Amino acid sequence: DNEVVGTGRLHIEKNIGVISQMAIPSHYQNKGIGSRILKALIKKSKVLGATSIKLSARETAITFYKKFDFKTIGEKYPSKKTGIIHRQMKLMIK
Repeated sequence: DNEVVGTGRLHIEKNIGVISQMAIPSHYQNKGIGSRILKALIKKSKVLGATSIKLSARETAITFYKKFDFKTIGEKYPSKKTGIIHRQMKLMIK
């Protein structure tokens, strides 16, 4: 019905995929949409030759990314734009 149900952005910096802007409206969460988007971004990273992927996850989304083997890096920090607590995460591509 021409409704956006999720989004995610991939940027490649040298051999590193950078995922950003992952968002699913709350009424569409827990329906597998975020997983499908993330799997597609990981696959595209591999195709483009990335050896790892990094992202900045909201504290509330860390468990979601860990299901895909992303590991936390460093300390928690507030987003410069929103003040929402985030943490860097990284996935080594096999």
